[in-house]
Amino acid sequence: MNNTGRNDSREDTEVFQRNRVFGWFFAFGVVGIVTVFGNFLTIIAFTRRQVHKKRACILLANLAFTDLMVGCLTVPLYIYVIGSHFWTIYPEILAAFKTLDSITGFASIMSISMISLERLFSIGWPVWHRNSTERPYIFAVLLIWLFASIVPSLQTCFNVFSFQTYAHVVVLSLTTPLVVTAASYSLLWIKKKKYSSRVTGSRVAEHEDMKLARTLLIVTVVFFITWLPFLVLSAKILYSCSYHSCFHTSPHVLHFTKLLHYGNSCANPVIYAMRIASFRMAIKDIFCYRNCYCRNNVIVQNEVAPFSCTRALPAPLKKERADVGEIEMLHISEFDSASVSKTSTVRDVALPRKVNRN
Repeated sequence: MNNTGRNDSREDTEVFQRNRVFGWFFAFGVVGIVTVFGNFLTIIAFTRRQVHKKRACILLANLAFTDLMVGCLTVPLYIYVIGSHFWTIYPEILAAFKTLDSITGFASIMSISMISLERLFSIGWPVWHRNSTERPYIFAVLLIWLFASIVPSLQTCFNVFSFQTYAHVVVLSLTTPLVVTAASYSLLWIKKKKYSSRVTGSRVAEHEDMKLARTLLIVTVVFFITWLPFLVLSAKILYSCSYHSCFHTSPHVLHFTKLLHYGNSCANPVIYAMRIASFRMAIKDIFCYRNCYCRNNVIVQNEVAPFSCTRALPAPLKKERADVGEIEMLHISEFDSASVSKTSTVRDVALPRKVNRN
């Protein structure tokens, strides 16, 4: 009787543990799918012409690409790692997960820090910022990925650091960008108060810069909230294993901090959609496939090439189209507000022609 009761208790415990693991599978799966979908749309939106006017979108697109890597690679590998109850964990896959998780984590933190420095530069030195080119932004993206990749890759491939040294390097690499980010936004608001009392000739541009700065500040605050539990727990585990006996915690606590950590990757597209009007327009354009006239696209008998349908057809072209019975092809190559005015016609437009039924 006692053995039977113990066996039943063990089976109930195993079933409960399996159900909890399946619950984590579902939670991380939802986060991964939403992250991939949201950041894929974000990258498309930020590379569109009407959104890409601001050079800061280069850094935002890089952050979205980092989050996309989290959803495509890191989250599925973490689901594989927490499924140790059901399959064997191979050391090579575990090492690949640790490397990718470190690279994407470092890249995310450095991207947030670089975005804060860019906003400080735009508000504090607006003339220099408006005259700058895209090269510094591209160079900044390359630096982000270089520094994010070098330490985890060296540790995984060559094991150049001892565990204690690696713990110091990781904690320093994570905390330094956060301190830089906090200092940048503090200086930004000081600059804002300093220049708010002055009357300048570019109030609209300053207002747009400050609105974008507030949006990116919200992104940074959400980043701090979702990352802080994981950073504190990771630092405690690393330092305890370096100097004393390793600190042990419940795996479900670790899973919860990782869920918050990965959840940040799917939060940014929601913030962009709520705060940036041009981003919302670009997302709407992505899903506009029919009955819209698109710039730099071809419409061929009820089939519309997707992406970009932002303006209505001008009046001269509407009149020409009304006089035509059936359309075979319409190609608009330079349909822009700079090239279309109230009195001018559209350049480089192949007007519709009737289909010869003979």
